Amino acid sequence: MVESLDEMLESYLIGIEKPFESTHPGYSWASEAEKCSRSVGYRIAGEKVTNELRLYSRWNFMQGNYLHEVIQKAAAKRYGRDIEFEVGWEMENISGRADAVTASSVWEIKTINVFGFKRAVYPARGRPASGPESSAIMQGFLAASALGKQTVKIILATKEPSKAKETVTASWDFEWTDARRREVDAEVKRLQSIANLVRAGDLPKPVLHDGRLITDPASVNFPCGYCAYKEACISRGAS
Repeated sequence: MVESLDEMLESYLIGIEKPFESTHPGYSWASEAEKCSRSVGYRIAGEKVTNELRLYSRWNFMQGNYLHEVIQKAAAKRYGRDIEFEVGWEMENISGRADAVTASSVWEIKTINVFGFKRAVYPARGRPASGPESSAIMQGFLAASALGKQTVKIILATKEPSKAKETVTASWDFEWTDARRREVDAEVKRLQSIANLVRAGDLPKPVLHDGRLITDPASVNFPCGYCAYKEACISRGAS
């Protein structure tokens, strides 16, 4: 047998992947909150992926999907009819799917490695706990805006439990504020403008949500090192 175990696993994981079929082609996705504008544009335009996922990433996604299901099943058993899962929504040029929804709240579940989990949850060496990523919070509030919910619950689940730390999940509850509303409105406009630009036959520049231009994607580790369209972007240049 020439095929290695890794090759066998990768072939299997590719085979069971279910491509996401959007019910709203040409829309930005809420999961693309705070992502590079060009990356979002390439995906909307149907650009061929130039940087395929490696086994490490596929393995991580498999773990993440399983943990999502476990948390949702546990919540279903606890809350019954008071909670719904995988709730789809849309607003102009943007669509999304909330992991869970209650009468007043949207739940966004994120899985993370042990180092990120510890950094988010526990203070260390004089630094405070970092909490969840801003993009996860933004994704939750995009859903809350579309679904008319008052709060967002971000749930982090570690993929690698630590013997020193008994907890495997952590959660934060966020409420609407005037500042939050302005941030969400700005991100809605940004995602809508990307979809409109692609519809007009163009692509946005590689600009991050905070306005920073990526002038050399080849030399930027994050987010470019994880982008499915890195080589296409390098070939096109920053213009």
